[in-house]
Amino acid sequence: MSKGTTIISDLRSFFSENENNRAINAIMRVMECINIRPDQIGTEKKENCKFTNVQVLNLLVLFPFFVVRNAYRYSGSSLSRLFCCEKDMFYRFMNDGNIKWRKLLYAMNLQLLRKIRRSTEAEHDRPVCLIIDDTDAPKSGRKSELIGKVFSHLEHKTILGYKCLTLLLSDGMSQLFLDFSLHGEEGRKPDKKQGLTDRQRKARYSKDHSGEAVESARGTG
Repeated sequence: MSKGTTIISDLRSFFSENENNRAINAIMRVMECINIRPDQIGTEKKENCKFTNVQVLNLLVLFPFFVVRNAYRYSGSSLSRLFCCEKDMFYRFMNDGNIKWRKLLYAMNLQLLRKIRRSTEAEHDRPVCLIIDDTDAPKSGRKSELIGKVFSHLEHKTILGYKCLTLLLSDGMSQLFLDFSLHGEEGRKPDKKQGLTDRQRKARYSKDHSGEAVESARGTG
């Protein structure tokens, strides 16, 4: 594929030539209604890069539909046979502090809402509501930024990771993911802030986010 084409158009060409897959066609119809401009992402890639940022974002959105759990497992997925690249491309994109994740979420959700209104024919009187949910985000390593121990109400014990606070919009028929933030806990013992020793806290990943888009959007604390 070239930088002038989109991931979705290439997928449509492939599946139209190889098989009549209703599920894939439905996914592509929805994704085709989402138009993200390069300037909305907040950062630009070098001209010699294989994929543009918009193409990388499209691939990330497709991960769940092709059973790709994370960037590390991309190389063994069916999606990688269509769009060959290494996991580092995704990690560089996701770790870029200038990506405007919240603005991207808002832009995509507004376009999805318009698509839902145009395509939904069934009438319903269910209320539209916001759902705030906190979910455990367990991690196995201690090198992540501001990672610590949090109390899991599911396992009834402290675990290593974060609390993921998620904001959802639901009308009883569809549910949209609007926003999220990752949070830590201070810890109960004064000598073990966030459940870690001083040595463990100092060993965590650390970066100065001054001047980056992520600075105003950080929810970990």
